[in-house]
Amino acid sequence: MRFRVIATDQIMNISKQSCKVELTPEQIEMLTMSEEDIKAGRLIPEEELKALEPDWLKH
Repeated sequence: MRFRVIATDQIMNISKQSCKVELTPEQIEMLTMSEEDIKAGRLIPEEELKALEPDWLKH
């Protein structure tokens, strides 16, 4: 039990640390496009996405 508490504390400390990540121009473009899709309401409900997933995996 003690090990579990220590491990959980370590995980929490790691998640609190901030690290700077440099994005490529392509990654920035993808994030910008995603943000535009969200703002425009171009979203797919999770249930629909799950239904499409098996089809997508076949290709």
